[in-house]
Amino acid sequence: MLLLLLLLLLLLLLLLLLLLLLLLLLLLLLLLLLLLLLLLLLLLLMEDTLAMRQMIASISRLANETSGGGDDDDEGGDRGDGGGRTQQSGGRTRRTSTSSIAGANGGSTSQHHLHHHGGVTATRGDPPLARRGSAQFRRRQHLLTRTSSTAGQRGHHGSSGSSGGSDRAVLAYASDGLFARVMQRGQRITAEAEAAEKAERARAQRQHSLRRLSRRQSLARVSQR
Repeated sequence: MLLLLLLLLLLLLLLLLLLLLLLLLLLLLLLLLLLLLLLLLLLLLMEDTLAMRQMIASISRLANETSGGGDDDDEGGDRGDGGGRTQQSGGRTRRTSTSSIAGANGGSTSQHHLHHHGGVTATRGDPPLARRGSAQFRRRQHLLTRTSSTAGQRGHHGSSGSSGGSDRAVLAYASDGLFARVMQRGQRITAEAEAAEKAERARAQRQHSLRRLSRRQSLARVSQR
């Protein structure tokens, strides 16, 4: 009897040990699952960050393409005839001279704007060049003429105020129209891609229908023979 009791106790102990081992295995499996979930979350976060970076890079590239490579302003000092300001933007140099103050009677004179577009020079008020230019160039030219007229009117307050006003106007125009141009360009690119995909699909369908028609014609000829 004592031996049987001892054997039963040993069996119970073995069963308890097996249960403990099973529990440990389950805990290890749960830990592995948690680690896998954490790795998946990290991968998803990395993919999201990469997608965001790619989107930001594409938006900045579209912005650079639409704005012509960005505008770098180089402001020159005051000269004897009133001072000037030169703006360079990716192969395009735009020079606007501020109002010069006449010494004797206090009158202000404003010089013409010089627009250099790839070797083409045009003064303000050139209708053929304005007609040949795009709508964006005409809007910019209108904005520049308006800012130059306001700068000429404010010339008696000093050249620094007029140049600052034109700077603010040009920057406001660029910041307002930049996002709209980027969105329009993105919509145009997506529309072109969809149109190209539709055209490719239609061409594939036409080729498939032509193949089927040629097969039917060949089968009809064989059957006639």
